Amino acid sequence: MTNTEAQDIKSRLDIVEVVSRYVPDLQQSGANWKACCPFHAEKTPSFVVNSSKDLWYCYGACATGGDSLSFIQKMESSSFDRTLDIAAELAGVERQRYSRANQQTNEEHQRLLAINESASIFFQNELKTSNGIKAREYLSTRGISNESISSWELGFAPRDRRQLLDNLRAKGFSEEEIVSAGVAGQYDNGIRVLFSNRVMFPTRDAKGRLIGFGARAMGEETPKYLNTPKTELYEKRNTLYGLSRAIPKIRDQNLDKRKAIVVEGYMDVIASHAVGLEETVASNGTAITSEQMNQLTRYSQRIIFALDADEAGAKAALRGVASIMESKPSGISNTGSSENIQMMIATLPAGEDPDSLIKTNIQQYEQIIDTAKPVLDFLIDSVIDRRFNDSYEKKQAVESVLPYLAWTNDELLRTPALRRLARFADIEPDILRKRLGAIDASTPKIVSGNTKTSQPTQQMQPDGETELLALLLQRSFVRETGISIEEDFFEQALNKAVFLAWKNNADIGSAESKGIGHSDIDAASLVVIEDRVSELNNLPCPEYDDKDLSKVVLGMKEEILRRREQARLRTEVLDLAQTKFENRQNGADDSSDINQQWDSIMEKIRMKSRK
Repeated sequence: MTNTEAQDIKSRLDIVEVVSRYVPDLQQSGANWKACCPFHAEKTPSFVVNSSKDLWYCYGACATGGDSLSFIQKMESSSFDRTLDIAAELAGVERQRYSRANQQTNEEHQRLLAINESASIFFQNELKTSNGIKAREYLSTRGISNESISSWELGFAPRDRRQLLDNLRAKGFSEEEIVSAGVAGQYDNGIRVLFSNRVMFPTRDAKGRLIGFGARAMGEETPKYLNTPKTELYEKRNTLYGLSRAIPKIRDQNLDKRKAIVVEGYMDVIASHAVGLEETVASNGTAITSEQMNQLTRYSQRIIFALDADEAGAKAALRGVASIMESKPSGISNTGSSENIQMMIATLPAGEDPDSLIKTNIQQYEQIIDTAKPVLDFLIDSVIDRRFNDSYEKKQAVESVLPYLAWTNDELLRTPALRRLARFADIEPDILRKRLGAIDASTPKIVSGNTKTSQPTQQMQPDGETELLALLLQRSFVRETGISIEEDFFEQALNKAVFLAWKNNADIGSAESKGIGHSDIDAASLVVIEDRVSELNNLPCPEYDDKDLSKVVLGMKEEILRRREQARLRTEVLDLAQTKFENRQNGADDSSDINQQWDSIMEKIRMKSRK
C-alpha cells in the first residue's frame, strides 16, 4: 500500500455517496450536506459534508472530521489497510499490491481463481452432455430457464470424480493447488474431488471473482447442500450468493429508496433476478452472519429479510438482526435501524418461499416486499399474536423482545413499544423500563421469538472508558494527565488491568514495547492484557492536537462520570417510582422517608440539568 494508491482510490469516491450509504438522512444545505452526526446522539444536525473538498466535520460533541477514507475507517472501526479494501470495493476498483509478499500471494490467488474458472467451465459442459440429463430435468422442474442456466453458469458435477481431476491436471494445475482451491480434498489414498452427482452453483464475491461453489443434491441424498470448504478465497460466512450481480441494481436505486433483499437459497435468488428483483442476495443457508451483514450494508442501509415462511426462516431473519446488533452496537436510531441501517421483515404465506411465491403470484410477493414490517413491529406482533398457556409464558415472551428494545436508542420508538408490551403482559410500563435498563444492549442474548440464547460476541465494543483508555495508550503526550486518573474510574475489569499495567510501564502502548513484563501478573493474565492492548491500539481515535490532549482526556472523564451519575439517578427514580406504585396498589400512603428521598433525587436531577 502506498499514498499514491490511497489517493487514487479516494479520487474515485464521491464523499456524499459514501456518507449516504451510512447516513441516508443526509440532506443538501446550500453548498454543503447536513445530518445528525452518526457518531453521537443529537437532535440538531451538526454533521456537515462538503463534496467539492472531500471533507466531513462534526461541529457538535465530536468536534472532529476528515475525508472519505477517514469516515469509512471511523464507521467500520477498521485498520487503514482494511479501510482501503472497503473503499476500493465501493469505488469498483482493484487494489494494487506492491510488496513482494503481496505479489506472491496475489499470484497464488490468481492460480486458485483460474482453477475455479476451469472447474466451472467443466461443470457447465457436463450439464450439456448425456451425464447431465437428470440435472437438466431437475432444473426444468424447478422452473429454471435455459437463459438463467447460462446466465448463472449453472453446471453438473458427474458421478465419476476423476473426470474433473484429469481435466485440471491436463491444464497444468498441481494436486496441491487443486486442494488449495477447495475443489478436491486430501485423503490417505490421495486427493478426491469433493462434488459428485450434484447441480453446481458457482459463487462469486462482490468483485465478481469466482471463489467457490455450492452443490445441490437432486434427490434425497444428504447433505442436501455442499459448499466449498474454507480456503484462501472462500469462507461461507463471508459470502452472499448473487452479491456481485445485485450491487449494480442497488446502486441504481435512489438513495432514499435503496434496498437489498435477503433470501435463503440459490433458487430464491435466481427466481428473484429473473423477474427484475435483482437487488436480491442469498445467505447460502439460514444462518446469516455478522460478516455477511457488514458486507451488505456497505451498499444498502435498508435490508429486507424475505426468508421461508417457517420457524427456521423467522429465526434466520432474527439472527440477521442479532448479527447487526453484535457488529454495530450503537443502537437503533429510527424505525428499526442501527447507524441508520433499517431492517425489515417480509412475512411470506405459510408453506411458501420466495422461489415458489414468485412463480405462482409475483404481484403478491412484490406487495409483501413493499409492505415489510420494521423489525421491532414484527417482533412485538409475533409475541402478541402467539397463544400462551399462562401468564408466566406470556411474560417470558415479552422478556425475549427486550434485548432488541434495549438496543433501540430512539425514545419515540421505544416508549410506544414498551407500552404495547406492558399492556399485553399486564405489567406496569415502569417495571418493564426498569428491566430494560438492566439489559446489556451491546451483547444481545435473544435471537428468536423464544427464550433460546446465542453466544455473546467476543469482539471488543468501544464505549466511553474504552475509548479514553485507547487514547491514553496511543498518545504518549497525555501520560502525565492519564496517570492522575483513579484506577477505580475504570469499571470494566480488563480495562482496569490494562490501565494499571500502563501506569507501571510507559511503553505498553507503543510500538517499541516488548511486553508488559510485570512479575506480579500471571502468564495467562499477561496474554489477555497484551491482547487487549493490541485491540486498543487498533481502535480508531480522533486526531487531536497534542496541546489539546490533556483537556480532551479530562473532558472525556467528566462526561463519562456525568453519564454514570445520570444512570444511577435514573435507577433510583425507577426504584422509588416502583415503591410508590406498589404502595398505591396496596392502598397505603407514601411514607415521609420515601417522599424526602423522591424530593432529594428530583433536586439532584434539576441541579445536574443546570450545569
